[in-house]
Amino acid sequence: FGCPFVCLLPICNLDGPYMVIMRWLVISTLVTSLGYRPEHTFDFTEGSSYENGILDTDKAEVLGSGESSLATVTGGSFAQEDATFKFSVETEKPLKKQMKKALEKLVGLWVRDKPQDLTIDEVLGKCSDSSDRILIAPAFDVTCKNGTVKTMGIKRKSNATMADLNVALEGLPEILDVVMDGSNISGDLKDLKMPSGLSRLQMRGCDVKADLKDLQTYTLTALKLSGRKIHGKLEDLNWEKLEILDLRGAKSVTGDLSTVGLNESSPLRGLWLQNTSVTGDIVELLKRHP
Repeated sequence: FGCPFVCLLPICNLDGPYMVIMRWLVISTLVTSLGYRPEHTFDFTEGSSYENGILDTDKAEVLGSGESSLATVTGGSFAQEDATFKFSVETEKPLKKQMKKALEKLVGLWVRDKPQDLTIDEVLGKCSDSSDRILIAPAFDVTCKNGTVKTMGIKRKSNATMADLNVALEGLPEILDVVMDGSNISGDLKDLKMPSGLSRLQMRGCDVKADLKDLQTYTLTALKLSGRKIHGKLEDLNWEKLEILDLRGAKSVTGDLSTVGLNESSPLRGLWLQNTSVTGDIVELLKRHP
């Protein structure tokens, strides 16, 4: 449509019904070519803002002329006169999108090119309506509640670091249990920004560095760590809800069992401190916590 104003000239000399038809066709083409968009036309580029929130999908439902259809928009704008547009209910929720990226990161680190039992989309589908253990790959599973990942168990070997795991856990803000015994993860535990509600942390058999005082802010029910790089005092831990403590082989861990703040109401039911530098009489501990 190279010269719109020249093309309009013949219309001025047309009479009868043809004039109306030609005028409508030419003007319709003209306004489209000049970038005009009807009042109810939206730009559906992914991430575009609209009055009810953020568009997270490239699909929109188009209602016009009494008919309804689902339009897939690959980019740019979708124009239709006299139509009302509304966004599809298939829009992904931000938390679900975060979880998907997190699980993709974990699979990339611990599964890589090996076969998976389920795709990430299948895992998220099961997560939305099940609280059962969901097997992603051998020795790699999660459990969910109310559509969010609550526990993660990985016992596959990888060269992943704490920094790698930290990126993934940012997308799992409601996770409670991180069980990674034998996963071969390495690095300093202080580089891992764990969710404040973390309940269980297990990384036995891994090349992990940790200071027990860095775990004071967490009300853990179970802690299992091992190796020469684990150090600190028993008194540095929060014992309020601690049920299981396993620090076998952590020779740099010190403390006196007789000064650990336990009483009859403490929930402790398992304690493994072999090959540590902890002192004190366990009999006295048992008297205070039968």
